[in-house]
Amino acid sequence: MSQLDLFILVVYTITVIIVVTRAIDSLDKKTTISFDDAPFKEKLEQYGLADKLAVKFAFDKRYALMDHPSKLSLTLENKLEDAVYVDWDRSSIAEPGGRSRRAIRLTPYGSPDLSKAQVYTVIPPGSSVKETITAEGCLTSDSENPEILKPTQSLMSMAAVQKNKKLFGAFLAEKAALVYTVWLVVQTGEIESTQRGDRLYVLPCNIVTKKVPWTDSLPWKG
Repeated sequence: MSQLDLFILVVYTITVIIVVTRAIDSLDKKTTISFDDAPFKEKLEQYGLADKLAVKFAFDKRYALMDHPSKLSLTLENKLEDAVYVDWDRSSIAEPGGRSRRAIRLTPYGSPDLSKAQVYTVIPPGSSVKETITAEGCLTSDSENPEILKPTQSLMSMAAVQKNKKLFGAFLAEKAALVYTVWLVVQTGEIESTQRGDRLYVLPCNIVTKKVPWTDSLPWKG
């Protein structure tokens, strides 16, 4: 091989590498969001409520890298012989940076009134309920009707996460996940009584965001 052939080969190789790298960078970066129920189950065990309460969250299959939902859909199941009351005003959502905001229960029939106490969600024995929640700071006024509040801000600000360069770098390299926690506060009481028990149960629900490999964005991956 002559020096000219070697030079052409090197230039060609470098060109291919640059083209492939740019092609990879142009692919839409995606994340998955899931519920890590291990801390939730561990806390139930500590409270002596193992397998008595269950919670599930519904997520889309994939999310854009810098996007995150502004609300969460969850199902709560009560396997106790007593009713369970979810105290939304004491429940909160804590971001990776440590900021905690009050959990707000959303209803299909009206805008939340942040000046008033929220109504407890009551789960009878052997029953389940579906709720949609957001964080207080995620609500903004509707442009046409300022009195109406809607969840428009992400529950986890990716722009804020970017400020932690070490964490964000590890996240992009798929070496670390981004985690925030929905702290559910519940009480129990006899279903025939209007009185709730004195004891509060604080239950952590960890929401985990992971970056998926770039190959996930290839067309044939669907």
